[in-house]
Amino acid sequence: MKFLGEWIATTIGFFILLYVIFFVVSFIGVAFDTRDLLSYEGPLIILGISAVVSPIFVLAAAQEPRPPFELTERELFLWQLAVEQLIKHRDRILASNHPDHSFVLAHLSGPKIGEIAGHLAKKMALTEDDGKAHSALIGDEHLCVEVLTLRESISGACDWIEQNHGGYVGMLDRLLPLASDTGAQAFCQITFGMKTREGRDVWLNMGLMPLDGTVFKSHPVVPTDLLSPSDLEQVGGKLIRAS
Repeated sequence: MKFLGEWIATTIGFFILLYVIFFVVSFIGVAFDTRDLLSYEGPLIILGISAVVSPIFVLAAAQEPRPPFELTERELFLWQLAVEQLIKHRDRILASNHPDHSFVLAHLSGPKIGEIAGHLAKKMALTEDDGKAHSALIGDEHLCVEVLTLRESISGACDWIEQNHGGYVGMLDRLLPLASDTGAQAFCQITFGMKTREGRDVWLNMGLMPLDGTVFKSHPVVPTDLLSPSDLEQVGGKLIRAS
């Protein structure tokens, strides 16, 4: 129903736009006779063109990130920063010939990125207010996502994770069982940080890994910037891919 409504609205918009363009062109005598546009066939032809063209724009717009819920002006600014960072990291994963390319493309799509960015914006707004870390576990049957916001630089975030979780690997040890309980096929851990309100030092890191007992089997994407020396020792330096 949503697609139908957007298709009708876009078709009407295209019809009005094309009708005005054709009318102006015909009025100056370039290609059309004004009487053709006022006849029965003229508007029908323009309406047909509009109806055919509009779904292309509706479908393209449907793949664009959108805020999943109402955001304040500040949260919208944070949402835009998060979207830019998420798309950059998603595209980096896709460019690395990830073995589950289609899964990443489907479940880190524009709408999904918009949804994740909405939660990141909400949590970062809280982090800005109290200076504390905030997190949430979200997702569906395909992808479970943990969002974490910090008022830290990347190096500061690495220290924070080590102090509070014993390192990134320790944090994953706590999160992966929770993610498995959701029944999702894969787990995505996203850390979003910035120290200044202007967002000039904004950063984001993403980890993506399969969950035990699922059909999604792939190499993990590891955020190497958040790995401490002890983390590197635990994984034996065998990092398959970095985000």
